[in-house]
Amino acid sequence: MTENTRLLKPEELQEIAERERKATPGPWRYENGLWERGDRRPAVITYFDYDNGEWFIHGDIASEEDAEFIATSRMDIPRLLAHIEAQQAQLSSLCPIGDLDAITSLQTEKEHMAEHIKVQQAEIERLKNTIAFVKYEIGNEMDFAWHRDNAERYEAFEYIQRQFEVIEEAL
Repeated sequence: MTENTRLLKPEELQEIAERERKATPGPWRYENGLWERGDRRPAVITYFDYDNGEWFIHGDIASEEDAEFIATSRMDIPRLLAHIEAQQAQLSSLCPIGDLDAITSLQTEKEHMAEHIKVQQAEIERLKNTIAFVKYEIGNEMDFAWHRDNAERYEAFEYIQRQFEVIEEAL
């Protein structure tokens, strides 16, 4: 990951939140700079001062695009921080493993599930082998049963019934 796309550490998010809390309260807005008013740049950032009930110029900005970005960040950053917090809470609730962060928790769960799948695959193989053996035994008994008298056939069919019970127990 590049510097701009790597995940932020919790302390970095806390630093951003602290800067946001210390900033001049909103609302902020941007306007075209007016030479008549003494603005030195093409755009200005203004904020509303609730104590005085007026809008004040907060700074001269080099371009309207930069001014819009700065002014809207006053609303956007708190919203983004809240969004990140909500996503972290949602991820943690989906796969909580102790005090692990969401990514480590998910990786641990993935490893656990891979091991569980191996165990289940081994059990499936054991059951397949049991079924194959029982089918073989039943086939042999059926071949012999047709060449016997009625009493022996009855015994053979009882044996086959017991083999079906073995299958059911294995499942």
